[in-house]
Amino acid sequence: MGIFDFSAIKSSLQSVDAKVKGLKREILVLRSRRHQLGFAMPTKSEMQQLIIKWTEAKRKEAGFEDFLGELLEIYQQNSGTISDPSRLANPLHRFGGEGGGSRAELNLPMFAIFSEQISAALIKALDNIDWPTGGLSYAERSIESEKLRVRIEALDLELSGLVKEAKDAGIEIK
Repeated sequence: MGIFDFSAIKSSLQSVDAKVKGLKREILVLRSRRHQLGFAMPTKSEMQQLIIKWTEAKRKEAGFEDFLGELLEIYQQNSGTISDPSRLANPLHRFGGEGGGSRAELNLPMFAIFSEQISAALIKALDNIDWPTGGLSYAERSIESEKLRVRIEALDLELSGLVKEAKDAGIEIK
């Protein structure tokens, strides 16, 4: 054996290379898992809550309560002169009254009037679906995402420290 133990040097370099590859692989897996959390299926109960929020938002978008207030105001201002309901056609146009409206325009009055029934029907339909088990709630996803972020950050620091240490020793790590 010579002055230098090249097999020990080779073994050390292979060990560092394996460590770097392992860290990069683990970081990649954890980043992918964290990314997938954003697309994970919500729990069934959260989906039901989303349906309720969505139908409520559509009901508010329709502005049915505002419309009824406007209609009442028109009637109050003209109470002595409105004997024919067709005179209210213009305000009713907004809700698919006289003059019709597009299909999208007609959807809003449906939500305005039947939002609770639509919500209940969608939730009932959801109950009949075989919902995947093991879904994480939004709170659980947030906690898991933060754990992954912290772990990724620690691994990134370890990797960059190892690369810097090697660079300081004149060894280039790719």
